[in-house]
Amino acid sequence: MTLSANTAKFHRRGDCRAEEILQSTLDVLCEKGFRATRLDDVAARAGVTKPLIYHYFHDKNDLIHRTMEWRLNQVMSEKREEMQGLDADWESNLRNYARWQRERWSRPEVRGFHEMVGSEMRQEDPDLYQKWVEAAYGEKSRFVQEILHKAVTHLRGDVDLAAASRSLVLGLWSILQNHSEDPSQESLIETTLDIFIAGIRRGPEAR
Repeated sequence: MTLSANTAKFHRRGDCRAEEILQSTLDVLCEKGFRATRLDDVAARAGVTKPLIYHYFHDKNDLIHRTMEWRLNQVMSEKREEMQGLDADWESNLRNYARWQRERWSRPEVRGFHEMVGSEMRQEDPDLYQKWVEAAYGEKSRFVQEILHKAVTHLRGDVDLAAASRSLVLGLWSILQNHSEDPSQESLIETTLDIFIAGIRRGPEAR
């Protein structure tokens, strides 16, 4: 699932009023959670009227979904810019990405946000939760695929880059979610990367 056209438009054109609403929604969502977030609170935080929110967004769920897409777009764009400035090979870039994901997940505010999404949103609105999972999973998979695409001459010829990217993202996501308090989490991630890289790298006989 790609980011919605309207969300991408806000990010691209810098629609200040819409972005103020999105940022205010993110703030309220992080403070109060999905269940307690109200459009009145968002309007007050953004310093706008509720009718203006409806000018940009259909309802609360549309606002929250596009807020989360908007923030995802920001985070991934910042990471892309950072990695473009690195002079590293594809294996190092994959490990950099995995370390970054682990570091982000270790932050209480980030982990708390995802836990809220996985509990409150999943219970209150499963469809909205599924849309978010698809957006986040899809965007991260595309990021990994971009790394692999640049390394295609070093990979086995029969590797499906899209499938490989999705499998790695899913594996890392599972470790981050299910082993957040496990002291061996870093070792689990490194082992997953070792197995993944060995599985897609072009063998000596093909060089």
